[in-house]
Amino acid sequence: MRTRIPFLVAALLIAALFLPALASQTARAAGTADLAITMTPGKKHLHYQQSMRNTITVSNLGPDTATGVTIAINESDSINPGPIVCADGTEIQNWEICPPITLAAGESATYTWTVTACCSCCPDGVGVTTATVRHDDATLDPNPDNDFARVDTPYKGRFPT
Repeated sequence: MRTRIPFLVAALLIAALFLPALASQTARAAGTADLAITMTPGKKHLHYQQSMRNTITVSNLGPDTATGVTIAINESDSINPGPIVCADGTEIQNWEICPPITLAAGESATYTWTVTACCSCCPDGVGVTTATVRHDDATLDPNPDNDFARVDTPYKGRFPT
């Protein structure tokens, strides 16, 4: 029995040294990329049927490459969606989805989206635009809190009733 104790202690020490490293290699095998999205409005406010182009930037803060990166865009009823120019230069309309892209650590991609103030029933006088970044299942995002951006656009002037 005494001869087993040193062997057991040695085995536990070896396991304590190598298992954490093995576990981190296994976790990183899937790829970890912190994606972040920001949106900048083209104007501070809109008048009735006036358009603006929002700029959406998606960044990969690393440490690994992110694959299958796409964006989803939504707007309030008071905004009429226009064309989106995707990161690869493709222009799509309203509810289509931009082609997925790959972003290496430290890279960014830019999208532009044209919106028009169109609502005659906007009691709060604000148009709301949101964008979310998504990626495929092969990439883990350790910080999903920065995967969402929102722009509130105040309306000015008279809108038809």
